[in-house]
Amino acid sequence: MPKRMIDREALVDHAYRIAQEEGLSQLSVRKLASACGIAVGSVYTHFPSKTDLTNAVIGHHFTEAVVADFCHMRPGEGFVAYLRRLEGAMHKVLATYRRTWLEEIQRLPYEERLIGHQAEARHFAHISIGLLQVLAADPQVDRSRLVGPLSPEALCDMVTDHLIAALRQGSSSQTLIALIENALYPVATTSGNAPTGANTSRHTGTAIHSAEGVQR
Repeated sequence: MPKRMIDREALVDHAYRIAQEEGLSQLSVRKLASACGIAVGSVYTHFPSKTDLTNAVIGHHFTEAVVADFCHMRPGEGFVAYLRRLEGAMHKVLATYRRTWLEEIQRLPYEERLIGHQAEARHFAHISIGLLQVLAADPQVDRSRLVGPLSPEALCDMVTDHLIAALRQGSSSQTLIALIENALYPVATTSGNAPTGANTSRHTGTAIHSAEGVQR
């Protein structure tokens, strides 16, 4: 009988379902192989260790939860409006993560637990890359102000760091977002909905592509 073949993505999908249904600490290479109807060695071909498998599953969680919520700009959405939506999405994602995954991660062996926390930080760090794309696509932003400490890279890195810090502290980023609104848009557009709902319909599309291995 020919051996059943399965690719890495399918393995991660199966492993993710096991982690959701039984808990991350219950996931094992042997259990995954049994669920997929393949030999244990076939799993090790894609994941040399249980830690590698755990890392992939946690990464899949953040890709599903984070990217699905805010990877696309909406028609007519400017940078500030996107920031406000992003903050809300991040609070939702982290709340779910803490409720369903964080306790499970604490039960893992130290090495796997460390991988979990690193995966969280790495996936949130990708936000800065997406913010750069959103900022570049907003025609209402006064480009002459994006210099020095307010260069696009410096601004997006700072915003990302602040959003993550505020998220972990359970505080709001609305004051920072309001300051950014006043700093980036011409005075004539700071009233009403122009900055937060600027006409950017021609710039819709993917804003964040979570690319593994990209580090700030």
